[in-house]
Formats: sequence, structure tokens, C-alpha cells
Amino acid sequence: MPQFIALDIGNVCVRVEPEQAFARLGMPDSQSVLDAAKRLVFELETGKIGEKEWIDGVSRLACGRFSEEELVSAYNSIIGDEIPGFFNLLDDLIKCGFKAVFFSDTSRIHITHFFKMHRFPALAHSAVFSFDVGARKPDTRMFESFETEFGVPALYIDDRDENVQAGRKRGWPSIIFSSVEELEKDPLFIGITGTERQCKRRKPEDSA
Repeated sequence: MPQFIALDIGNVCVRVEPEQAFARLGMPDSQSVLDAAKRLVFELETGKIGEKEWIDGVSRLACGRFSEEELVSAYNSIIGDEIPGFFNLLDDLIKCGFKAVFFSDTSRIHITHFFKMHRFPALAHSAVFSFDVGARKPDTRMFESFETEFGVPALYIDDRDENVQAGRKRGWPSIIFSSVEELEKDPLFIGITGTERQCKRRKPEDSA
């Protein structure tokens, strides 16, 4: 039976830099604008509004100064470069028989851009996205959706402590991510995957 790795995307696979969008749009640095922008992103990432409604809302916040294409481009600028070393590490794990499943709070706009611009999707077996589930982590609906399709994962990697804690409460072997170097030193990671690279790691069936 395959063993799955539940894998967050932002700040695990690639850097996420929300300040880039605000800088490109020159939006007012006020708490009310920030709160409104966050609310629009939440609604987009949980499927409560579509791309057009999100664009209309952000356009109002930006006082109508940008085209739809400019707004989407600014929003996509949040997705930054790959986290150093993570692609090669994930590639090694997959070569050893693990299957990666994206487990991410995201929007259809962002995931389309991510799939187009980055090489990680080629390594993924499947995905559980918040805009499909209708909730964001650590909401139990995200974890339940993953378990319904894949069961409890062999390993869960996320950069947010509240999400990792939610995973642990469900019995998921969970690690908070800060860097590849720290991940490879984590005792739980070593115990599940082994210590060697290029398929010298313990294969999933060896730990059964």
C-alpha cells in the first residue's frame, strides 16, 4: 500500500511573499485595507467567491487603478522562488516509493500559476486544495478530506505550527518546516524516511 506525504506548498516548496502584491499595487498601508484584502483572499481560497468577484473586490480596494491582468499578476507575485534543496529532497523520497500529495490553502489563480511556473507539480501524485474543500487549515474539514482519499499520511510537512498541531491531534506524523537542513536532522523525518539519499533511504514497505 502506498505511503503518502501530505505536503504544504507555501514556504515549504516555494517562498510566499504577500508583501510583493501590496508593493506592486501601491495599496494604502492601513489596517482596514489589509483586513479587507485578507478577507477577499480567505473567501477566494475557500471557494466562497470566484475569480471575477475577487478581482472586483481588489479593484475597489486599489481604487480602480489597475486592469484585471495587472491585479492577477500582482497577486501571483506572492509566489516566490523554490525553497533551496527541497525539490531534490522530494525527488529522492518519491524515487524511494513515497507519494507526494499537495495539502495546501490556496486559490485556483495561485495554483494555476504555480503549476505553470514551477517544477514541483511533476512530482505530485495528487492534491487536496482549500478552494475545493471549502475550508482552510487547521479546519478539520481539510484533514478529513485528505483522510477520505488517502488515509493518514506517512508524514505531514507544513510551515505553520497551528496546522502541524492539528495534524498531530489526528495522529498524523507531523513536522514543522523551516529549512531542508533542519528537516533532514529531524528524528521523526529520519525514522520515517531513513538517512541516505538517492533511494538508499528505507523504502516505505521496509517499515511496514
